[in-house]
Parts: sequence; C-alpha cells; structure tokens
Amino acid sequence: MDGSLTEASDEEKDGGSAASGGPSDDEGDAELGPPETQLPVPAVYDTSRGWQTESGEALALPHARAVAEPVWGANTAEARLRVRDLATGETRWTSEPVTAVSPDSALAFLALSYEGRDYAVAWSAGVTEGDAIERGDEVTVLHIFPVDESTDAPEPTYVEVEGEGRVEERGGLAVTFGGDLDFLPGAESVVAVDPATGDRLSLLPEVLEPPASCADCGPVSDASEAVILGTTPSGPLLGEPGLYDDFDAVWVSGGWSLADIAPDDADPTDSTGSLVADGAIVAVWPSLEDENQRVWAAVDSATGEIRARLQCPVGHTAVGASEGLSSNGRYLFHERVVFDLQEGTGDCFPETEDTNPVRFTAITDTGRAFGTAELPDDPFGDVPLQLDLATGEVTEFLDEEPPPIFPTTDIDGYGIFTDDPDYVTVTVIYPPSEGGDA
Repeated sequence: MDGSLTEASDEEKDGGSAASGGPSDDEGDAELGPPETQLPVPAVYDTSRGWQTESGEALALPHARAVAEPVWGANTAEARLRVRDLATGETRWTSEPVTAVSPDSALAFLALSYEGRDYAVAWSAGVTEGDAIERGDEVTVLHIFPVDESTDAPEPTYVEVEGEGRVEERGGLAVTFGGDLDFLPGAESVVAVDPATGDRLSLLPEVLEPPASCADCGPVSDASEAVILGTTPSGPLLGEPGLYDDFDAVWVSGGWSLADIAPDDADPTDSTGSLVADGAIVAVWPSLEDENQRVWAAVDSATGEIRARLQCPVGHTAVGASEGLSSNGRYLFHERVVFDLQEGTGDCFPETEDTNPVRFTAITDTGRAFGTAELPDDPFGDVPLQLDLATGEVTEFLDEEPPPIFPTTDIDGYGIFTDDPDYVTVTVIYPPSEGGDA
C-alpha cells in the first residue's frame, strides 16, 4: 500500500491500470490478451482474455457492469476509490481521497445494489479527534458513491452515525451495533441508511411491534432476545432466537410473519429465516407431512410472496450460510439449497445416509451453481463440482490437478476470481468463453 493520495497517477488519469492485463482506451473486450496471472477455472470462462488487479479487494457492481477497488495511500486510513469497466478493465473514474475517522482507524469497503442501482461505500468507525478538554466522539462514517456507466467521479454522500458500529448489506445499507455474527446473524440495534439520499432511520427491537397475526412473535418488549436481522421494503425484519441458532419466529415489523405465509404442508408454529441481498428471504419450516423433512422457500421480502419452494431432508439450518443471488436476480443459492425464482423450483444437497452434502458458493445468470461436495471421512478432500439447474446435470472435477477455482461473483458471464480466498493477492476477471454461456 504505497503511493500518494494528493494526485492521481498518470495511469489512473489515462484510464489505464497499474494491474497487468488492462487495455488502453481504444481496446475492447475482444482485444484483451491473457492476464499475467493464470488461474485454473471452469471451461465456461476464457482464460486467454481478461485482466487483473493487485489491489487485494474488488467489489462487484452488477448493474453498472463494473468493479470497484481501493487505491491505498500511505496507510489503511486513506484511499481513493477506483471504478473499472468489467469487460475491459479500463478505469472509468477515480475518486478524490477518502480518509478514515481518525489516523488510528482503518477504511473498509463494500458494494451493494439497492432499488436497481449500485453503490460503493467506504466506511470507518472510531473516535474523532478531541482536544485537551473535550474528548472525541465515537462515530461511524460512510462515504457512499453511486455507480453507473458514467466516466465522471460522483461526489459521495457523507453520512455520520453516532457510535462505533459495523457497516453491512442487510437487505439495504445498515450500520449495525451488537450481536455476534459468528453465532447469531442479528444485531441489537440498527441504523438503516438510504444510499441514494443518506437519510437515516434508527431501529431498536423494543420499539418495533410484531404483526398482530403472529401469536408467537411477542410483543418484543417481552422477548428481549429478539434481534434485527435486517431491513426490507416493508420494514425491519426481526427474529426471536431459539435453540441451536434457530429462530422460533421471524417477522416484518408491522407487516407479516413467516407463520402468516407458511405453505399448507409447513408447520407455521416454527420457522427460521435468513435475509439474502437484494430483496430475498430464505425461509424454513418443519414439514407437516414428514418429520424428517423441512419446507424451504425463497420469499420476496417486500410482499411476503413465496417465489420458489421445495422440501429437503432435515440436517441443515438457515443460519450463517454461504448465500447469494445471480446478478440478474433469477437464481438464488443458500449453502446446500438452490432456487430458480422464475420457475418457482429448487434443489437441495444435504447430508443423508446415502449422500454427501454440497456447499454452494456462487451461481451464474444461466443457473450454473459452483460448490464442493464435502467428504465426511476426509476434511481436506472436498470435491469441486458444478450444477446446471436447467438440466440437473452435475459435473465433478474429481481428477483435475490443480483443482479449479470458482468465481466469487459472476456478472453476465464474466467471472471474478481471487487467487486465495483467505489471503487475496490478485483478483482476475475472465470473460465468458465462446459458446460457454456462463
């Protein structure tokens, strides 16, 4: 992390990149050469073309068809935000310098899509500078950049929230306080932030009323364990935790509960839910038809409408899972379950007496889900595989050496890959291969 934030480099001004593989202004996707770093990836991606960045962090912006990355200054308390075209790697714009709350604080970055538009957020939390008498204030500060296909750097919306929180995508942009995300996916309090305007709304469980139709939901004041799972277009999503990281009730304040929308074959008295990005909730109920089954559904968080459903054997909960949507919003994966929201169908791959569990980590716009089959007798022998939702075909990469790396994100067939999920040193973007229909 070197360089200066006072003046953009010549490469940044010219729209090029310090990363290898970036084209000049008159080059397009078809003229890209191979990136310097070559990763073993599925054949649906074309490794003879692409580009890469060594920033260590790349934020996917699907509506803008772009990638954002920090350009660090002298330390982690200062950076510019650079937005690059997904297909070509060209720099669209580089922001003015952004600094953290204090020199002792570190900037962090996230991206989210909200109401059909992408936003990149630089944020930090810490104590503002005081003086000999007055102490500084504990605050969380956000710099919110709207991102579209423009080549002009926008002025970020500046938001300051009292208290040292954590900025997250929770169905929208949220500053969360309290809660242990490794144990329970909820917060004790949340400040919801409208990324388009910067408007803030403080949410506290004790003042959020459950829907009158939900007999098991509260009131919240009598259920002090209730936590805020996130926000929906209809209001905050809350849950009362039960045993084993489960939830006894999940509801939208002033709206509906999972008990209200339970399918006919589901037990409405028990439910669990997980909020996925961009307006989806994954809900689970016990089956009334088979005690060894659970009813799974993908639910529209704005209306409570069930968009897809299936039954799956007991053995997997909806808490702390790997989950996400395809960039076109059609497909949803949640750990061992995948949904086609257009067809209203899904499939699941839990551990049973006869099958090994599969954990999905990414899905494409055409319904290719990538993941690994977990071998219980060999914790280091997970088998990479690819599921085609359209056909149900599973492709195992059992004998490939080295094993393939799967994308962290896929946008319209373009795969975003990292060399190491835990210690990223390079991010590589490969286009779809000809006829690959990724």
